[in-house]
Amino acid sequence: MSHLPLDIRVELIRHRETAADENSTAYYPLLDRVAEGYFDEAKTPQEIYFLFVGLLESDGHIKDLETLASFQFALSVRSAAPRIEAHYQFYNTSVEPSLQGEQGTDCETWVSFGGKQFCSPELEDSHGTIKAERYAPTSKAAMPEMLTDTERTNCRLIEF
Repeated sequence: MSHLPLDIRVELIRHRETAADENSTAYYPLLDRVAEGYFDEAKTPQEIYFLFVGLLESDGHIKDLETLASFQFALSVRSAAPRIEAHYQFYNTSVEPSLQGEQGTDCETWVSFGGKQFCSPELEDSHGTIKAERYAPTSKAAMPEMLTDTERTNCRLIEF
């Protein structure tokens, strides 16, 4: 996904979060589709929209016209934007300061496991300890034992 233009990556985040508001069980299957490259051929936000709506319907995440209309309305008013921005604010003010290792380009995507930061999916070498693990309380996709993080413009999440 990191090879996609920034506006496409941002649209995918917005679409996925909005869809999760309509159907909370859709979040991880949609994340899997993004990581698998389902949207890699999209070149414009409009193409993302049509691919995304088609996927929501074909994978059964949206089953009726009322839910589709609700999704479309929520997307048009950017209802997920405050939550997305709150997560970035939480990360920048709470998570990032608690990381003990140097945060360079070799660790743009990482996972927190057992109080340590790992930059590779093999969890072989710790990148450092985390002073105090904190999880965003409003997360639609809370993972109590393992927290993944990926910088907004670089997604290696499929490797984890």
